[in-house]
Amino acid sequence: MKLIGSFLLFLPFIFAKKTYNALPEQGRFRFKLFKCEPTQLCLKTVAYPNYTCYAKAVSRTFSTVSGYFLLRKPIYEGYVSGEILYKYGTIYRQVIKIPEFNFCEFISLSKSSILLRQLYIIAETAAPGFVHECPYTVFEAYNISFPSHVLFSLFPQGDYKAILNFNLGKDGPFMGIITLIGTAESHVKETFG
Repeated sequence: MKLIGSFLLFLPFIFAKKTYNALPEQGRFRFKLFKCEPTQLCLKTVAYPNYTCYAKAVSRTFSTVSGYFLLRKPIYEGYVSGEILYKYGTIYRQVIKIPEFNFCEFISLSKSSILLRQLYIIAETAAPGFVHECPYTVFEAYNISFPSHVLFSLFPQGDYKAILNFNLGKDGPFMGIITLIGTAESHVKETFG
């Protein structure tokens, strides 16, 4: 059932021919928290401990975030998994599960799948140049903002939490978690469920 719900949630991406500039009246997404939590193993073997990730206020609203993570050695294979949760009252409940995928293959896979192509366009719109072919020597993105014309046609108004887990290799060591918490202000007033 969740698979069907996830498919229906991403259906507008499939039929979208191109991205459009977001209009202010469509809503906005404000970040409340952007937190990186690398493991000690990650800091000892892969990354330098002087990483930063932070929410940056623009025009007195936290509508963008920036992140910088310098690596000791290039990454040729890395896996991401996670979930997106929606806040019901005081409890966050899962609305989308992100299955594990190799982010180094994302660009090549996006050339063969319409859905992944649309997700690539969204990622490129939100953080130009962040998604590229491997190897990665640094993860850096400044003033990341989610395109509201896509978000608010899919997600109702409310509080969200996204949790992303990173591993090196298919069964490789766990490297860390990125947590995003934010509020969508949208004309879509329904809730999930």
